Amino acid sequence: MQMKNKESQSQQAAGYSLSLKLGNNCRTKVRGITPSLSNKKSQIWVETVVYTLIGLSIIGLVLGIAKPAIDEKRDSVSIKQSAVILDNIDSQISEVKNAGAGNSRPINVKIGRGQIIIDGENDMVLAVIGDSRHAFSEPNMTVNLGGNAQAFTMKRGKLYNVKLMLNYTGRINITYGGSDVSHIFESAPVEYELWVKNNGAVEGINNIDFY
Repeated sequence: MQMKNKESQSQQAAGYSLSLKLGNNCRTKVRGITPSLSNKKSQIWVETVVYTLIGLSIIGLVLGIAKPAIDEKRDSVSIKQSAVILDNIDSQISEVKNAGAGNSRPINVKIGRGQIIIDGENDMVLAVIGDSRHAFSEPNMTVNLGGNAQAFTMKRGKLYNVKLMLNYTGRINITYGGSDVSHIFESAPVEYELWVKNNGAVEGINNIDFY
């Protein structure tokens, strides 16, 4: 019985010793693995930041290249819209002139950018768009667009000031509110309602009044 007890105790001691060795070995392996996982996490985080910065740099570069082209296209559209406004005004002036004295017509004007100017002093109607990236016509010279329409583009550094004109000098006396004065309509979110009236002719020249 004593021999068996001794053998049993010896086996238990050996088992306990083996358990300690295995436990120590496992802890050693875990301690060896943990720094490796930490390094991988740090590497992934660094790579994520680097890729994000590269992506943002590429986006910034693309926008830097594309933005001037986008701005030029936007300005080109604004100028064309102003040209449409002047064409409509010119048509209404022609209609009211041909209809005879006392006739009038309404004109709804939506100005998205720039100004519309009724220039009674020079018998002109103008659309002015400043700081444009789009050169509508040959810079620094007046260009005839047909009929009463003209364009003048002034270069200013990298930008342009574009002026579209309806020139009635010597053919129609343009007034605003019954006087040879100028009136400026600024860009606005709502439409302006203007009227043009044929006040008859003086010495063969019709007076078309805006009000």
